[in-house]
Amino acid sequence: MNIQFRETTDAASPLTLKTAIADCDIHPRPAGVGADWLAGHLVDGVIKDSYLDFNTGDPVEYDDLGLTMDTAMSLVAVGGHASTVASIKTAMDARITETYDSFGTTYTGSAAKAAVYDRLVGGDPTDVNGTDSLAGSLAGVRPVEKTLLLDLDTLGIPLDNVEGMTLGPRLPDGRQSVLLVSDNNFAPAQFTQFLLFALAKH
Repeated sequence: MNIQFRETTDAASPLTLKTAIADCDIHPRPAGVGADWLAGHLVDGVIKDSYLDFNTGDPVEYDDLGLTMDTAMSLVAVGGHASTVASIKTAMDARITETYDSFGTTYTGSAAKAAVYDRLVGGDPTDVNGTDSLAGSLAGVRPVEKTLLLDLDTLGIPLDNVEGMTLGPRLPDGRQSVLLVSDNNFAPAQFTQFLLFALAKH
């Protein structure tokens, strides 16, 4: 709703300022517009997205489960989309672990988001497939290990909020490239930065 003062002048008395309230109720809330737009991109309860393959340049389509959860949470917040949220829940119930578990590695931030999503759409985030606790049953659990490959501080260059990483195209000498990118958070004091590396052959 757009309620605000609009100014007018009196032609007979230019020094007199008159105001009136403009009340326009034909435009839906921005949040509702965004939610409707997201819902319109659902296919069988899932948002479809795509990226360009570095090697072929061809578009590769995939199910964007993270954005699908964002869509469901937006629709719950706006309200009035119960059937659409239900269709998302049906599509996501069997795939929720894909949003935070990758090749045996669990990402806690993504898991927390999945728990919030599951609670909002009427699920039970405490249901861990019949396992109430890992206490006394760690024999089959292998902790995640990691090895430091490169300390960016040793580069001797200004660094910002570097948080994105992906494999890039093959370099002319056949080595695999690795791209890192920073997030400037839209802050004037920060900057966007790309770092290109090559994996050494062994």
